[in-house]
Amino acid sequence: MGQSAISEQQAPHPSLNTESVSGYESAITTTADSQNSLDLLVSGVHCAGCIQKIESRLTREADVKNARINFSTRRLNIVWTGDKIRANDFVGIVQSLGYGVDPYNPDREKETADNEERFLLLCLGVAGFATGNIMLLSVSLWTSTIETMGMDTRDFFHLVSGLIAIPAMLFSGRPFFRSAIRALSSGHTNMDVPIAVA
Repeated sequence: MGQSAISEQQAPHPSLNTESVSGYESAITTTADSQNSLDLLVSGVHCAGCIQKIESRLTREADVKNARINFSTRRLNIVWTGDKIRANDFVGIVQSLGYGVDPYNPDREKETADNEERFLLLCLGVAGFATGNIMLLSVSLWTSTIETMGMDTRDFFHLVSGLIAIPAMLFSGRPFFRSAIRALSSGHTNMDVPIAVA
Protein backbone atom coordinates (compact mmCIF):
# COMPACT_ATOMS: atom_id res chain seq x y z
CA MET A 1 0.00 0.00 0.00
CA GLY A 2 2.84 2.38 0.83
CA GLN A 3 4.50 1.78 -2.56
CA SER A 4 1.26 2.35 -4.49
CA ALA A 5 0.64 5.57 -2.59
CA ILE A 6 4.11 6.81 -3.50
CA SER A 7 3.70 5.89 -7.17
CA GLU A 8 0.29 7.62 -7.21
CA GLN A 9 1.87 10.76 -5.78
CA GLN A 10 4.62 10.70 -8.39
CA ALA A 11 2.22 10.22 -11.30
CA PRO A 12 1.83 13.35 -13.40
CA HIS A 13 -1.32 15.42 -13.19
CA PRO A 14 -3.94 13.92 -15.56
CA SER A 15 -4.39 17.16 -17.53
CA LEU A 16 -0.66 17.94 -17.58
CA ASN A 17 0.88 18.30 -21.01
CA THR A 18 4.60 18.33 -20.37
CA GLU A 19 5.42 18.88 -24.06
CA SER A 20 4.02 22.43 -23.90
CA VAL A 21 6.15 23.43 -20.90
CA SER A 22 9.92 23.66 -21.19
CA GLY A 23 12.90 25.79 -20.30
CA TYR A 24 12.16 26.38 -16.62
CA GLU A 25 15.10 24.24 -15.49
CA SER A 26 17.37 27.18 -16.39
CA ALA A 27 15.71 29.29 -13.65
CA ILE A 28 16.57 26.82 -10.87
CA THR A 29 18.89 27.71 -8.02
CA THR A 30 20.50 25.22 -5.65
CA THR A 31 19.97 25.62 -1.91
CA ALA A 32 22.65 25.12 0.76
CA ASP A 33 21.47 21.54 1.37
CA SER A 34 21.70 20.67 -2.38
CA GLN A 35 17.98 20.88 -3.08
CA ASN A 36 16.48 22.52 -6.16
CA SER A 37 14.62 25.81 -5.75
CA LEU A 38 12.44 27.52 -8.36
CA ASP A 39 10.75 30.92 -8.06
CA LEU A 40 7.74 31.62 -10.27
CA LEU A 41 5.36 34.52 -10.74
CA VAL A 42 1.78 33.18 -10.64
CA SER A 43 -1.07 35.25 -12.06
CA GLY A 44 -4.72 34.76 -11.16
CA VAL A 45 -4.18 34.22 -7.43
CA HIS A 46 -6.92 36.21 -5.69
CA CYS A 47 -7.67 34.46 -2.40
CA ALA A 48 -6.47 32.03 0.24
CA GLY A 49 -8.34 29.26 -1.57
CA CYS A 50 -6.16 29.77 -4.65
CA ILE A 51 -3.02 29.55 -2.54
CA GLN A 52 -4.21 26.44 -0.74
CA LYS A 53 -5.14 24.75 -4.03
CA ILE A 54 -1.73 25.35 -5.61
CA GLU A 55 0.35 24.56 -2.52
CA SER A 56 -1.55 21.38 -1.63
CA ARG A 57 -1.39 20.07 -5.21
CA LEU A 58 2.36 20.66 -5.46
CA THR A 59 3.16 19.17 -2.04
CA ARG A 60 1.36 15.97 -3.09
CA GLU A 61 4.34 15.32 -5.37
CA ALA A 62 6.72 12.97 -3.52
CA ASP A 63 9.89 14.92 -4.35
CA VAL A 64 8.52 18.35 -3.38
CA LYS A 65 9.77 19.42 0.04
CA ASN A 66 8.16 22.85 0.15
CA ALA A 67 5.78 24.96 -1.97
CA ARG A 68 4.82 28.44 -0.75
CA ILE A 69 3.09 31.43 -2.37
CA ASN A 70 3.47 34.98 -1.15
CA PHE A 71 -0.02 36.41 -1.66
CA SER A 72 1.06 40.05 -1.98
CA THR A 73 3.79 39.43 -4.57
CA ARG A 74 2.26 36.29 -6.22
CA ARG A 75 5.70 34.68 -5.91
CA LEU A 76 5.68 30.89 -5.75
CA ASN A 77 8.75 29.11 -4.37
CA ILE A 78 9.09 25.37 -4.96
CA VAL A 79 11.84 23.31 -3.31
CA TRP A 80 12.39 19.70 -4.33
CA THR A 81 15.01 16.96 -4.56
CA GLY A 82 15.99 15.03 -7.65
CA ASP A 83 15.94 15.87 -11.33
CA LYS A 84 15.94 19.53 -12.38
CA ILE A 85 13.72 18.75 -15.38
CA ARG A 86 10.87 18.36 -12.87
CA ALA A 87 10.62 22.17 -12.87
CA ASN A 88 8.68 21.94 -16.13
CA ASP A 89 6.29 19.40 -14.58
CA PHE A 90 5.58 21.71 -11.65
CA VAL A 91 4.88 24.63 -13.98
CA GLY A 92 2.50 22.41 -15.96
CA ILE A 93 0.69 21.41 -12.78
CA VAL A 94 0.11 25.04 -11.78
CA GLN A 95 -1.07 25.88 -15.30
CA SER A 96 -3.45 22.91 -15.31
CA LEU A 97 -5.09 24.38 -12.20
CA GLY A 98 -5.99 27.48 -14.24
CA TYR A 99 -3.23 29.93 -13.26
CA GLY A 100 -0.72 31.77 -15.41
CA VAL A 101 2.96 31.11 -14.73
CA ASP A 102 6.08 33.09 -15.66
CA PRO A 103 9.67 32.87 -14.45
CA TYR A 104 10.15 35.14 -11.47
CA ASN A 105 11.71 38.47 -12.34
CA PRO A 106 11.67 41.31 -9.75
CA ASP A 107 11.41 43.99 -12.46
CA ARG A 108 8.57 42.21 -14.23
CA GLU A 109 6.86 41.58 -10.88
CA LYS A 110 6.81 45.32 -10.18
CA GLU A 111 5.59 46.13 -13.69
CA THR A 112 2.85 43.47 -13.49
CA ALA A 113 1.77 44.65 -10.04
CA ASP A 114 1.63 48.29 -11.22
CA ASN A 115 -0.43 47.38 -14.28
CA GLU A 116 -2.83 45.27 -12.24
CA GLU A 117 -3.19 48.02 -9.64
CA ARG A 118 -4.02 50.59 -12.33
CA PHE A 119 -6.58 48.24 -13.89
CA LEU A 120 -8.25 47.50 -10.54
CA LEU A 121 -8.38 51.21 -9.69
CA LEU A 122 -10.01 51.93 -13.06
CA CYS A 123 -12.61 49.21 -12.41
CA LEU A 124 -13.25 50.62 -8.94
CA GLY A 125 -13.57 54.16 -10.32
CA VAL A 126 -16.10 53.11 -12.99
CA ALA A 127 -18.11 51.16 -10.40
CA GLY A 128 -18.06 54.10 -7.97
CA PHE A 129 -19.12 56.58 -10.66
CA ALA A 130 -22.00 54.34 -11.76
CA THR A 131 -23.10 53.68 -8.18
CA GLY A 132 -23.17 57.39 -7.37
CA ASN A 133 -25.32 58.21 -10.39
CA ILE A 134 -27.73 55.35 -9.78
CA MET A 135 -28.09 56.43 -6.15
CA LEU A 136 -28.93 60.00 -7.28
CA LEU A 137 -31.67 58.65 -9.53
CA SER A 138 -32.90 56.39 -6.73
CA VAL A 139 -33.29 59.33 -4.33
CA SER A 140 -35.93 60.76 -6.67
CA LEU A 141 -37.76 57.45 -6.66
CA TRP A 142 -37.57 57.03 -2.88
CA THR A 143 -38.71 60.55 -2.00
CA SER A 144 -41.67 60.67 -4.36
CA THR A 145 -44.83 58.72 -5.01
CA ILE A 146 -46.21 57.34 -8.25
CA GLU A 147 -49.03 59.88 -8.09
CA THR A 148 -46.57 62.78 -7.89
CA MET A 149 -43.99 61.42 -10.31
CA GLY A 150 -46.11 59.44 -12.73
CA MET A 151 -45.55 55.91 -14.01
CA ASP A 152 -43.73 57.00 -17.16
CA THR A 153 -41.16 59.06 -15.23
CA ARG A 154 -40.59 56.25 -12.75
CA ASP A 155 -40.08 53.72 -15.56
CA PHE A 156 -37.72 56.13 -17.32
CA PHE A 157 -35.59 56.46 -14.16
CA HIS A 158 -35.47 52.66 -13.86
CA LEU A 159 -34.41 52.39 -17.52
CA VAL A 160 -31.64 54.98 -17.10
CA SER A 161 -30.43 53.20 -13.95
CA GLY A 162 -30.26 49.92 -15.88
CA LEU A 163 -28.41 51.54 -18.77
CA ILE A 164 -25.81 52.81 -16.31
CA ALA A 165 -25.58 49.63 -14.23
CA ILE A 166 -25.21 46.94 -16.91
CA PRO A 167 -22.13 48.35 -18.74
CA ALA A 168 -20.54 49.31 -15.41
CA MET A 169 -21.06 45.79 -14.08
CA LEU A 170 -19.62 44.21 -17.22
CA PHE A 171 -16.58 46.49 -17.15
CA SER A 172 -15.86 46.55 -13.42
CA GLY A 173 -16.61 42.86 -12.94
CA ARG A 174 -13.93 41.76 -15.42
CA PRO A 175 -11.36 40.76 -12.75
CA PHE A 176 -13.94 38.39 -11.23
CA PHE A 177 -15.31 37.12 -14.55
CA ARG A 178 -11.87 36.37 -16.02
CA SER A 179 -10.75 34.50 -12.92
CA ALA A 180 -14.01 32.53 -12.74
CA ILE A 181 -13.88 31.54 -16.42
CA ARG A 182 -10.22 30.51 -16.12
CA ALA A 183 -11.01 28.35 -13.07
CA LEU A 184 -14.09 26.72 -14.61
CA SER A 185 -12.33 26.04 -17.93
CA SER A 186 -9.68 24.07 -16.04
CA GLY A 187 -12.34 22.07 -14.18
CA HIS A 188 -12.03 23.82 -10.82
CA THR A 189 -13.80 26.52 -8.84
CA ASN A 190 -12.50 29.43 -6.80
CA MET A 191 -13.92 32.31 -4.78
CA ASP A 192 -14.56 34.34 -7.94
CA VAL A 193 -17.06 31.82 -9.35
CA PRO A 194 -19.85 32.57 -6.80
CA ILE A 195 -18.97 36.28 -6.95
CA ALA A 196 -19.34 36.28 -10.74
CA VAL A 197 -22.62 34.35 -10.54
CA ALA A 198 -23.98 36.78 -7.95
